[in-house]
Amino acid sequence: MSENSIQKIIELLSTKKWKIIEISELKNLLQNHFSTPLSDSKFYKIIHLLKNKDILWSIKKEFFYIKNPKKELNEYELEQQFYRKLLKKHCKKYCNNERYIGAITALEINFQGTIPDIPERITICNKKKQAKEIVIFEKEVLFKKYEVKGKNIFTTFTQNTKKIQSPWGLLPYANMELSIIESLYNLDKSNSTYIENLIIKTLKKHKKQYNPKNLESIIKLGKFNSAVNRFFKLIKPIFPDLSEEVKKLIKKYWFLL
Repeated sequence: MSENSIQKIIELLSTKKWKIIEISELKNLLQNHFSTPLSDSKFYKIIHLLKNKDILWSIKKEFFYIKNPKKELNEYELEQQFYRKLLKKHCKKYCNNERYIGAITALEINFQGTIPDIPERITICNKKKQAKEIVIFEKEVLFKKYEVKGKNIFTTFTQNTKKIQSPWGLLPYANMELSIIESLYNLDKSNSTYIENLIIKTLKKHKKQYNPKNLESIIKLGKFNSAVNRFFKLIKPIFPDLSEEVKKLIKKYWFLL
């Protein structure tokens, strides 16, 4: 491909500078530049050239940032500018408005009373999607759905959510009891200490807001036995009265591990 042709493509992309573009959109844009169909091999060769010329920056699989040579943005600036937009795009694609923020991020919201700016990983509980995706660079979104004996229990869980005002608008998130149990479910050893300490700090700070009826509504669904047992053992030495309530609920619906 001639240098003149590449230059024309760069000029074409300059009208889109400072924007994030999906690979399919990029191909359609470049196709307009050619009179014959653009083959995949030629398309990827162009991408390679544009990346070498510092015009395109790969920020995640099949997404590129079109740079402005006059002012380059670093990773932090790009995350601040595009994280919410990309996360919203993911949520709209996979679960529309049927979702809530769950697990550790929700637990942090319950403790702090504010939503984290850009978490390393955010859990989005929903009806349809179970997968881990990259939002931008190393920032992840974990889409989580819950089932009991093949029955989706998302709608039931939404009864244990609250809403918080954020830069993204009004967002639903798991209440204290649900966020605790979700955080203890399939506990990752790499951050288990952080989660356990956060649960203790949340209960110390907001113990009056803890509602055993919320926990019971979760337990009686027939899921999270191991998580509820972890919760019981974690709080037993610090909140003995609370742990006894949890113990009774475990015996009522399941069994102690």
